[in-house]
Amino acid sequence: MFHNNPYKATLQSETQSAGRRVVIALWWWVYLYPAITLALIYSCWMLTTVSLGRAPGFGEHPSNDPARTVVHTLGISAALCTLAGPLLIPIGLLWGLVHPFAQQPPDTPTITKRIVCLTTYVVMMAIAASIYSSDPYGAIYWFWD
Repeated sequence: MFHNNPYKATLQSETQSAGRRVVIALWWWVYLYPAITLALIYSCWMLTTVSLGRAPGFGEHPSNDPARTVVHTLGISAALCTLAGPLLIPIGLLWGLVHPFAQQPPDTPTITKRIVCLTTYVVMMAIAASIYSSDPYGAIYWFWD
């Protein structure tokens, strides 16, 4: 007589394909878009501050060439992220509702997961908006010269 072992560990999730991993990474990038944009702007400002040895003034750039290259590369990324905001914010809200926390489509997410996902997205957007509007170090004013 054959009995199934109830204590046997089984793998619940199968290995993900490369395409699925790209979709999950894209989902998280869109979901964390406001925080990523602020992080890019403040990293540009911080690299310039370290390069100059003081807080940069309006329109100042790093003094050495490698830092200038890195700041301009990050700055272009931050500018593109900022300009993509009107498109990425509604997509983030929609993806948060349809696929909360990048769950696979066959899983039927509960209403609670959808509400938690949208709530965290809105809270993150509010925090990013408050930092953006208060601009405690003048980094955004410096960035958009």
